[in-house]
Amino acid sequence: MRRKDKPHYIYLQLLAVAIGLFVLGRLAYMKVQAQSVNRLAAGDRAKAETVRLEINPQASLNFLSRHEILEKRRSYLYRHPELLMYQYVPTGAIFDLMEEQKPWWGLKGQLFFGPGNRSIEGDAEESRFLYNPFLLAQANLFLKKVSWDEGYFASREDLAVSGMPLDCPPQTATVYPRLKKEELTYNVSDFLRQCESASRFKTGLDALEFDLVVYNARDMGYNYLAVSSYESQQIEKTGAIVKIDQYIHCGDTCGYPGGCNNMSPYNDKLFDLGIKSLPAKAVVKLWQNYPRSASDAGDFEVTLLFY
Repeated sequence: MRRKDKPHYIYLQLLAVAIGLFVLGRLAYMKVQAQSVNRLAAGDRAKAETVRLEINPQASLNFLSRHEILEKRRSYLYRHPELLMYQYVPTGAIFDLMEEQKPWWGLKGQLFFGPGNRSIEGDAEESRFLYNPFLLAQANLFLKKVSWDEGYFASREDLAVSGMPLDCPPQTATVYPRLKKEELTYNVSDFLRQCESASRFKTGLDALEFDLVVYNARDMGYNYLAVSSYESQQIEKTGAIVKIDQYIHCGDTCGYPGGCNNMSPYNDKLFDLGIKSLPAKAVVKLWQNYPRSASDAGDFEVTLLFY
């Protein structure tokens, strides 16, 4: 190499090193963001014996900023600071792909109208989970298919104003921090009765879908789950260890121009778990790290009671 080319060569080497360090820094940042820094005050670090949680109301999220939504979530969290070990930080891997000022799949739009311009009508389905952040594993209970007495309702639009319930929310939620447990109850029988009364069409358990929504558990540092085969009762899908990878993003399934914010991805181990009969119980074990087996004691446990 000629002497006059050496400074240029050294400059290229330094530039390559700087770029390499930048890339490594970004990769490290992304890795950190993928893991929650939040922790529940539970077990030996518990600050309370029993905490009864309010079921916070559904809300419209259409066209709000990410900041507005996450600040509302934060306000609900700090109603129970005794459940937190540290200051809350939203987990980037869950929330960073939420797009600003976008519409959201609506409960009314999803049940009655499906994809299209009316898909965003009603309160956002995700508000049930975003605004109840201490409900770590929630049952998303809804009708697989809406049926009605066609002699009484001429169309879905008519059914939409019948007073038919849009979902089956939890009735109670109680945390037992020292025991590292949480219990949620769902009045499925009453939900089905209300659906049948409003639609004037027989509605049984076979019409019900039961999915698990667990990004709140992920946001509190739990990365794996299993629905216990031994402790659960009358639940069809149990036993599999599942990595929790649910997050919020803007997708096009709603059919609304420009897309809508919603939860992703689809995981058949968490969707349509099936309730065979009532009463039923789903015991969801949560772990921070991958367990040796699904029978291992959970780092935390959520019991969903259906009656």
